Amino acid sequence: MWIGSTWEPHRGRIPGVTRQQGLTAVTSLTMLPTRESFQPTHELEVSDRPENRISRWRRWLLWLGVTFVAYSIVGCFLLPPIIQVAIEQTPPGHHKRQATVRQVKVNPWALSLTVRGLALTKRDERTTSSASSMTARSR
Repeated sequence: MWIGSTWEPHRGRIPGVTRQQGLTAVTSLTMLPTRESFQPTHELEVSDRPENRISRWRRWLLWLGVTFVAYSIVGCFLLPPIIQVAIEQTPPGHHKRQATVRQVKVNPWALSLTVRGLALTKRDERTTSSASSMTARSR
């Protein structure tokens, strides 16, 4: 508490608390359970023991393998038909040409895309331009 310009502590007393209330609060804090009186709430199960759990690095390797396989399957088998349908079903814009594709290959690990047999035709079924193979690679 400030008295004049110097600080004077309140000598362990809390304003508004009697001595008896303070002693009761202190004794209730010291009545914590002892180690002997503590009883566990449940028994340990077999799955809680460390020797029966999969270790953290094995779990990490398992997720890495699953991710590798999923990325390969999606890149090699799901993307090519989706890309081919997207190219062929794109409505002709201002150029009035329809695209057809014979084959699409995707390599997800080399980040490359190969389109074979691309042909652009006009509405009168006349081929205006074609390419036997086109490849796009990321560097």
